[in-house]
Formats: sequence, C-alpha cells, structure tokens
Amino acid sequence: MRMTRGSSQALNPSTGTADGANVPRAAPDTYRWALLLLLAAVALWYVLTLRPGHSWNDDFALYVLHARNIVEARAYGDTGYIYNPAVPYHSPQTYPPGFPLLLAPIYALFGANLFALRMVVVASLVGVVGAFAVLVRPALPRHLVLIGAALVGFQPFFVRFKNLLVPDFTFLLFLLLTLHLIRGLDEAHPDAKRLTARALLAGAFVYCAVSLRVAGIALFGAVVLYQLMRWRRPSRAMVVCVATALVLSAAQFLILPSGSGYTRQLADAGGSELAPERQEDGPRVDPENSGSVDTGPSAEDLRPVMNALERQLAKVRTFAIATNVLWVPSGELYAPQLSGGGRVLVGLLILVSLALAFTGFAVKLRSASIVEAFVLAYAGMIFVWGFINPRYLIPLIPLLFYYAIVGVHRLTQRSGRPWSAFAPVLGGILATLYVVNLARVDRSPYPTGVTSADARDIFRYVGRCTPSDARFISHRPRTIALYGDRAATSVSVRLLEDQPRYQRVIRDLRVDYVLATRNSLLDEVSARSPDFTRTYQNERYAIYRRAGSAVPAALPADCSG
Repeated sequence: MRMTRGSSQALNPSTGTADGANVPRAAPDTYRWALLLLLAAVALWYVLTLRPGHSWNDDFALYVLHARNIVEARAYGDTGYIYNPAVPYHSPQTYPPGFPLLLAPIYALFGANLFALRMVVVASLVGVVGAFAVLVRPALPRHLVLIGAALVGFQPFFVRFKNLLVPDFTFLLFLLLTLHLIRGLDEAHPDAKRLTARALLAGAFVYCAVSLRVAGIALFGAVVLYQLMRWRRPSRAMVVCVATALVLSAAQFLILPSGSGYTRQLADAGGSELAPERQEDGPRVDPENSGSVDTGPSAEDLRPVMNALERQLAKVRTFAIATNVLWVPSGELYAPQLSGGGRVLVGLLILVSLALAFTGFAVKLRSASIVEAFVLAYAGMIFVWGFINPRYLIPLIPLLFYYAIVGVHRLTQRSGRPWSAFAPVLGGILATLYVVNLARVDRSPYPTGVTSADARDIFRYVGRCTPSDARFISHRPRTIALYGDRAATSVSVRLLEDQPRYQRVIRDLRVDYVLATRNSLLDEVSARSPDFTRTYQNERYAIYRRAGSAVPAALPADCSG
C-alpha cells in the first residue's frame, strides 16, 4: 500500500511502529510464505557455498574433541590440549559444553566429518533469520521485517564466517530467542502459571546462551541494567528467570569447571597482541643495583599509563575497523576485493548505516527494553575484555540492522515522505553491494587448510612417528590434538621473542616436539636452537624433536624426512 504525505503517522513510542491503519504491511499469509521462502533460500545458499575442509583456526578442534569425549564417555576436559599460562589468550583449557552437546549426535553418526558437523552452523544461521523476524516483528511492519531478515540472512560476513565450525551463530540464535522471551516477562499476563513457565523457559535459554559462549554472561548484566533503566523493582518473573539461569550455570561449573583460562584472559584484558603481557606483582628492581628496590620516580613509572592509553586507542581503532563487516566479508579497513570507488562507497554506507542505527537506537531507548539493555551491556563487555575481533560483533550485527531500519522508518515518518521515495535508491545500493559480495564467495577448498595434502602428511607423521605420550608446542595445538592424537600446547610470537621465558615453558610443560610452519619465527627459533633437531619436513611444515626426548622403539619406514 502506498503512503501519501497526508497519511503519515507518528511512531508509537512503545513499539517503534506507526500508529494507524495506513502503514504498509504484507498480508499475514503472504508474510509467512515470504519468510518461509527466505529461510529456504538462506539454507540452500549456505549449504551450496560451504568450503571443503577447514582453516587452521583451531577453535573448532577443541569443540570437536569435546564432542568426541561426550560420545565416547571420556572425561570432558581430556582433549590433549595443554593450557599454557604464558599464552592465556590462545584458549582456555575447556570450552562451555553447549556447542559440543549439539555436535555430539553428528559426531556419533559421521565422526569428525567437517561437512556434516557444519550443518549445525547452517541450521543455526537459518534459525537466526527466523528468530530475528520473531524478535523485531512487534516493532516493525511486516515488509520491513522481511527486508531486515534478508539483510541478516545474506550478510556478507556471515556468508564467509559460516565456514568455521564455531558456536557464534548458535549463540546468536539462542540470544535472539532469549531476548524475545525476556521481553515478554514485563507484559501484563492474567495467567500467573503461564508467566512463571515463560520465566523458567527464559532462564533456561539464558543458560543455553552462556553454555554456548561465555559472552552470554552479558545477558545477566543486561537484566540488571534493564531494571536500573526502568527504575523499578524486578518483577517476580524476572527473578525466576535469573535464578533459573544462575542455578543451571552453577551446576555446569560444578560438573565441568572451566579452569583459569577465561579468568586469565580478563586479567590480561587488552593484552592479546595489543600490549605486553602483565608482569609479576611486586616492587620494581633496579637492574643496575642488583638486590636493591628502586622506589624513586622514573620515566618507567609512566609506562603503565602509556600502555593503558595505547590499549584503549587500539581498541577504538580496531572496533572501528571491525564495523566493516556490516557490508563486506572482511574486517579489514581496506577490503582488498574492492576498488577505490568501492571502498569509498562502503565507507559512506558504513557511516550512514551506523548513523541510522544510532538514530533508531535513540528512538527505542526512550522506552528501553531488554534488547537495548543487552546492546549496552554486550558492547561494554567486549570493550573491557579487550579482544576486539570482527567475530565479536556478530551478536550486534542483526540488531544494528534492526536499529538502522527503525532509524529510516523514523526519518520517513518525520519527513512525511513514504518509504517508496527512498526504496529505489536504498534498494539499488544494497542489492548491488550484496550481489557483488555474494558473487565473489570463495567455494574452493582451503589450499593450506587442515585437509590439504601437506597437513594430512604432517598429521600422519605425528600419529605414526612420534611416541603416543609425546608433547608438542605449536601455534595450532588443538588441531594437533584432534588430527595427530598427541598432547600439545600453544605458543605466541611474543613468547618466542622472550627466549628465557620460552625456554622455561619448554621445560615446565615437558615439551618433546615442535610443529612449525616453514619460514615462520617458530621454525627459525627451532632451527637455531641446539636443543632441537629437525626430524621431518614437507613443503609447508617442519617437525623438530627436543634432545633427550624418547622416540618410538620401531619407526615405520616412511618416517624419514
């Protein structure tokens, strides 16, 4: 239905939609069929564009190892991955059990088949589109819901990121459903039992989100912030919701303690690769006066302040760069797949979309719901955590689209211009950008992934030519544990640059072997070390054995290299 200037209405502050019957809306049956067709198209697209194999990003390996342990009734944390306290940001000792539990039935049927396991990711993405429609439907006309769902379903970064076997999209699915359930707890409900049941279900979904990604704890902060924003005592239903989530989370912690990995990451917030690791506590010792404690002022005293300032500026810059994933499949500031004009267009589109999103957010903030509280809580959490990465924006991307649509809707209502006046320009820009991005989707196998010929060769050597109790150190230790069936720990560039500390790690963790990419810093350090001897190499990888480490009693004939 076409809106005229005289038919424009003001936004309803509680819903963000226009009052009156003149708002263009798809008919209910048409809307449902359109949404079902969209979901089918998203599912088909994601299945057909899955890349064979997997990158060396080895988060996936730990999830698969946990799923294997669940299927084979092993100890959950007995994965072969050795936590390295010198590299706390690489990975905690264990991951939450939610994603491995979803992978376990598929692992039981197909083993570590990556295509089959990634069907969980595809199903989650399809569910995200549906959950997004459910969440925003009360606040937007149906035709705008469909537009937003399509933007989310074919979002370029989502299309690229779906190749990784990680729980981000499953977490996003439960997050959107959780926000929908919690929002309903504030609605007047004549049936107390049904409201309590919804509160219990919402609490269970909060727990599910936390069990998928620790970032789900932002939901607890969102509930607290929401109550503060509303300046009122929490309702009985909200208390039941939070109590249910806390009880389930506490039970998980008691049954499957996660170790100190996440705690150390938070303690080193802002560390990652942005700043030096924290030093041991205690007074500063003057190196030129051995044994004496230097308590006088020095330029060195300003270093912590400067480091902290540098970390904060780095976070802001990295967060700004990461916003590129709104419209391009990469978090890089200058996407290499775009021309100069394309980069300008993307930059302008990002600025405009963020401005519209802030406008929409401001509109919704006047009658704040749990959704707005979560945006504030989550954004604050990832900024404090310090590890700004494009993937950490995944929970915010659908909500940014939602607020941008609310912002456009608000502007059309204020200007008195109908949506149809903006649709050709906006639709043309978005369609062009999406088509260009989607046409360039890479569907080829990973040339250097975990299923490449060189990778399979090196895993064969690890499994056949090293003792079963051998311990490795590598940049991708969890992949070695999965495909090589050997215990392994992590290393970082910073650790390699601090050789005394690196040698202590080798000694304390009883490392026997190094697996390095050829010509990397780890390869160079190992080749120069008198303590290590290269025992095998292929075109891409090399293995070094530490002096004094045991070797198998009878090596197969193909173990020379």
